Amino acid sequence: MLLEIGERCSGCGLCAPVCPTGALTMAGNKVVLSGECVACALCLDVCPVRALVLDVKPASRPETASETATKRRVKDDAQPQDTGV
Repeated sequence: MLLEIGERCSGCGLCAPVCPTGALTMAGNKVVLSGECVACALCLDVCPVRALVLDVKPASRPETASETATKRRVKDDAQPQDTGV
């Protein structure tokens, strides 16, 4: 789940109308996540008690050639050197 509604939620409801997907709704005096969060963070901006937490993990990306070369050098440096003795 991307969005968590913490215990600090006061039920003010300011976050629900700013959600572009309608994922946040009111259930009594509490906000509930009833749809899919797209991680836009608009709700975080309006929450007066900072009760909402967005858990966004960075997307993985392929390793660059430079990173691969650096790993090889580090690995090669860690290998014992043959002194020929």
